[in-house]
Amino acid sequence: MPGPYVIGVDIGGTFTDVAMLDTETGEQWFGKTESTPAGFEAGVVNGITGILAQTGRSPGDCAMFVHGTTLALNAILTRSGARLGLLTTEGFGDVLEIGRLQMPDPFNLYTHKPVPLVRRQFVAEVAERVLGSGDVLTPLREEGVREAAAQLVGRGVDAIAICFINGYKNPAHEIAAAEIVRRHHPTVSVSRSSEVWPEIREYERAMVTVMNAYVAPKVRTYLDSLQERVDETRLAGPLHVTTSNGGMLPARLVKERPGTTLLSGPAAGVIASAQLSETCGIDNVLALDIGGTSADIAVLTKAQIPYSTETRIGDFPLIFPSVDVSSVGAGGGSIARLDNMGVIKVGPSSAGAMPGPACYGRGGTSPTVTDAYLATGILDPENFLGGQLRLRPGLAREALAALARQTRYSEHELAEGVLRVATSNLLVGVARVEAHKGIDIREFTLLAYGGAGPTHACFLAEELAIRRIAVPPSPGTFCAWGSLLADFRLDWVQTIHRPAAEVPLAELSAWYTEHEAQGRELLAGERATLDGIHALRSADMRYRGQGHNLEVALTNDVLHGDDADGLSSTFHRRYHDVYGTSDPSVPVELVTARLTLVGRTRKRPLREVGAPPAAPTMRTREVFVRGHASAVPAFARRDLGVGWQHRGPCLIDQLDSTTFVQPGWHVRVDQYGLLQLEHEPV
Repeated sequence: MPGPYVIGVDIGGTFTDVAMLDTETGEQWFGKTESTPAGFEAGVVNGITGILAQTGRSPGDCAMFVHGTTLALNAILTRSGARLGLLTTEGFGDVLEIGRLQMPDPFNLYTHKPVPLVRRQFVAEVAERVLGSGDVLTPLREEGVREAAAQLVGRGVDAIAICFINGYKNPAHEIAAAEIVRRHHPTVSVSRSSEVWPEIREYERAMVTVMNAYVAPKVRTYLDSLQERVDETRLAGPLHVTTSNGGMLPARLVKERPGTTLLSGPAAGVIASAQLSETCGIDNVLALDIGGTSADIAVLTKAQIPYSTETRIGDFPLIFPSVDVSSVGAGGGSIARLDNMGVIKVGPSSAGAMPGPACYGRGGTSPTVTDAYLATGILDPENFLGGQLRLRPGLAREALAALARQTRYSEHELAEGVLRVATSNLLVGVARVEAHKGIDIREFTLLAYGGAGPTHACFLAEELAIRRIAVPPSPGTFCAWGSLLADFRLDWVQTIHRPAAEVPLAELSAWYTEHEAQGRELLAGERATLDGIHALRSADMRYRGQGHNLEVALTNDVLHGDDADGLSSTFHRRYHDVYGTSDPSVPVELVTARLTLVGRTRKRPLREVGAPPAAPTMRTREVFVRGHASAVPAFARRDLGVGWQHRGPCLIDQLDSTTFVQPGWHVRVDQYGLLQLEHEPV
């Protein structure tokens, strides 16, 4: 009798991906369906019912449903969130306008200042003041809050963010203000900084609170609607959502702090990349997820998920602990056009799921990267999405020809040019990550996933001088699979900001103990899926006078020891490890305490694949690349078993992607079913 299973669903701008895992046997199934922008929950339900029909499984056997979504991220990027107001301390109403007084692009004389998510007329000031010590200088007056809230609601806001100066140190005024707003305006969504993320840095704290408030109504409405639709399928597993920090949480906790889902979708792909690189023994990985709308880039060393507290969402800083992912507006649906100088540009605008690329036959007339793939012969029009969606080569050629008539290029030359420009866009994104991290990307393996990742991998790898590429067994649903590997992960932060030698260790230890107990209580209902819970205690520290912090892990010996200089000594050692030097004569400051509670979920190891029962059938497709057309062998990936190998050029087709192995590359199938590509020396 089939055992229990878990389902993971990841929504992209064009497609919705589904993964199912039998928790007893480790058997896996994958599915892909079109996204439904008019109501994304419909696409999720279509994907779930489709994979249940494919596998014959009962909805009642589902142990857990994990969901990754870009809903919150897209709300920020497309400015489609709540009608938002900001309540702040008198005299600080310009906090979002002033920001950090830094130009986003200092070398661009025509750069535009980012437009805040809350325009100045929707900012209301309240008379109150808390000092940096936490002492109250000016008490909060209820009538002042009432008047300010009424003013904002009268202007049409349906969500209010509350961020008072020094509210991280003493949240009493923010708590009182939130209660007053909720009492007088119960339909208005309220977010306060001391609850969302109480960390020092006024602009960043205000910004993360604003983003949380901006997406909250949309995320909560979506999760409620999704739960209703999923309940109609009688799926037994409780709904969980992947979060920006590379973990997951029950939907009920996500609705309390919706901003934690801003990088929900991209995080799942990085989780899967870490698992795959550890299993396959790949030390350095450049993870590349090319979907329909954008490409996400992450760098992993020694199978460790990269984290950052300095992520940016569009023009805005995000200080939530997040998986370190960079996005580029280059995907399969990215639209090609000519700029004012007649130069070919690709993206960031995308055709999305509707109308989609011209070759979908749904009314789209703008040429896209997918149209270029099809026109050059890389894609099989009859077997796209396993035949679920038949592509129209004639429409792709018409769209490209219309653009080509404005240039001196032929239709095929233009299609190849579109692919080269898309490669350049990706190259710029990778170069920024490489420079920021100070790495030599040539020593990394390119892990290509997403629907278009394997198709474009060789184009990019050759530009980067990367010699190894890995393609997972189901690259187009890789993020959905990654959501099944997520651990439960809860984060807390507390600003202390005092000399390390003066920090009372008993109080610091008590803060960690209190919040760890709180986290264990929140995860009490998940014990059946857990393989243990552990706490990660750390602190942001620095030398006095420095403007940047260094995160330092804190052990029980430091927190409960008798050494008054234990914090400083730990910092000196960590500083030396990172920078190769330290100065014990300079006083150390402890700025922020951090706690992460990780509930490890039970995971099945990757299953090894067997040898194929027979030699795979070889077909051919005419592919136009590098200036001329040639007949290229094409194989169905399901027919390829461990040990199969071939020299490029060749095409490997599957339900969720097509891998293009270009000339000069050698491909083989390893024991886990991955395609391992290596560039052969000339």
